[in-house]
Amino acid sequence: MAKRKGTSANTGASAGASSAHWTDKETTCLIRYLALHHAKGGDGINFKQATFATAAAHLLEPSEGIPKENHVAGNKRDWQSCKNKWVMCKKKHAAITDIKSQSGFSWDEELGANIGPADAVWWTAFANARPDMRPFRNKGWKHFDDMDDLLHAQIA
Repeated sequence: MAKRKGTSANTGASAGASSAHWTDKETTCLIRYLALHHAKGGDGINFKQATFATAAAHLLEPSEGIPKENHVAGNKRDWQSCKNKWVMCKKKHAAITDIKSQSGFSWDEELGANIGPADAVWWTAFANARPDMRPFRNKGWKHFDDMDDLLHAQIA
């Protein structure tokens, strides 16, 4: 029996742009753009739609050192896509910060929590309570330091 395709009420054009895959380069570009404009985020680093819209436009510009005529634009992003990515980056940062604060866990930029067989049972119980931490069992997140700098820039 063939599976029936699900339908969704939210099939607008922006839905595809908001859920599109982000490359590491695009994520780095977004984080660095927001870091340059961190004052617009206020005390809670909560940016407004206008900031995300200018970030989306910035993502279409050539990277530093690449002439405009040689530039091939990446995925077109809208403000909502940039906002969604920002929210996900903040969640990942919070999850990693929690991992780093746990007694018995270490953190490595490449290996994440670096859970071996001896810690597997403890990690499973921990990750069941916090599913957002599962991806970091044995994999790091290269954007943590940039996010940490940005989220703590308001304190400096």
